[in-house]
Amino acid sequence: MKTNVEFWRSKLEASVERDVRSRERLEALGYHVLIIWECEVRKNLESCVERVRTAVAKPQ
Repeated sequence: MKTNVEFWRSKLEASVERDVRSRERLEALGYHVLIIWECEVRKNLESCVERVRTAVAKPQ
């Protein structure tokens, strides 16, 4: 990662900005957005499943 530091910094920043825009658009359309990272699933699957259950059961 020491090479092309500016490239990777720019790429990461663009990804974060894209994700924020996508989430805002989905929420504007009435969707509830739940973000679960792959590393969370690997670390504690049951916790992720419970988050999904809670989100689905929550009244809109």
